[in-house]
Amino acid sequence: MILTNFYCFVSVLIVLTSIGLSFCSAEDVYSKDEIQALGKFRIAVKNLISKENLRKDYYLIHWLRARNLDVAKATQMLEEDMIWRKEGKMDEILEDKEMLAYLKLYPSQFGVARDKKGQPGFQVAFREWDIRKGVLMGHNFRRFLAYLLERMYAMTLKEGHSHWIFLVDMNQYNLRQHACVACISFYVDLVTQYEKHYPNTAEHIYLINSNEIQLN
Repeated sequence: MILTNFYCFVSVLIVLTSIGLSFCSAEDVYSKDEIQALGKFRIAVKNLISKENLRKDYYLIHWLRARNLDVAKATQMLEEDMIWRKEGKMDEILEDKEMLAYLKLYPSQFGVARDKKGQPGFQVAFREWDIRKGVLMGHNFRRFLAYLLERMYAMTLKEGHSHWIFLVDMNQYNLRQHACVACISFYVDLVTQYEKHYPNTAEHIYLINSNEIQLN
């Protein structure tokens, strides 16, 4: 059991590390290649995007950078995202009563913390999240994570920013509640949702009180 828990913990650390890498800084100053790619991308996706604020360069650049400025691949990625948004009724998710109820079980803060540029922060404290219990109870974490990301990025765009920051309080993080075998899917879903539907939108991730992790 101890060995199994150790491997689970290592797996979670790997996932958290991959999140940190994918949440890399993205400059708002575009290179010559990015400007050229943006021109082609705007034409390619003009019929895909109906909301005016999503036609802005600071939104489109996320998809291009996620696919190394390959316009065809970025277009396909955005098309798949639009299908996902329609099937998942993402335009209604912020008013979803079930997700609002989940928010009471898994408290999160939006925009309370900010960086020097005024970019809003999304903050969670693991001591308030019993992931193992939620998984065993069959909670729809996949949709809840989509709700959290959607709410954070909607706030970011509304305030005229292109990026947000992610703060994770690791105080009282422990193997049993947060890194059990059943919990791994939570972290995989987090990375998958972010990479597929909110790529490069978070500028930094900060792990707070990481020395408080309990290996038991």
